[in-house]
Amino acid sequence: MKYFVSTAILLSIAAYCGQVHAGGQAAMPPGNPMLGQLGEMGGAAEAAVEECGLGDDTEQAKRQQREQFIRMGGTREQFEAAYQAGYDRAKSEYAAAGPAERQRMCAEYKQLGSAGAGLGR
Repeated sequence: MKYFVSTAILLSIAAYCGQVHAGGQAAMPPGNPMLGQLGEMGGAAEAAVEECGLGDDTEQAKRQQREQFIRMGGTREQFEAAYQAGYDRAKSEYAAAGPAERQRMCAEYKQLGSAGAGLGR
């Protein structure tokens, strides 16, 4: 089964992993505070896909997120910085979790992915 990295899933992952916060975001252009969160959530989702062994094509999702980010007023460099920050933070969360916690996190992510598959991605 393929798991889709949709906006709804990214928001859920971000909320679960504590990714949505103002303090650790890369510098974003004024007027659009959501840009940093968008980039960080994408990176967190890629880390979840890797950690949970889902095998999704994260490059396509990342490319689409980057394009949206740029359309919203950010730059490629800002996107990459935010994406990497989210990825690194999520990898740290998984590394710090014990086996049972990682299993629970992956089960929740898979459940979100299955629900998100019908969102018209």
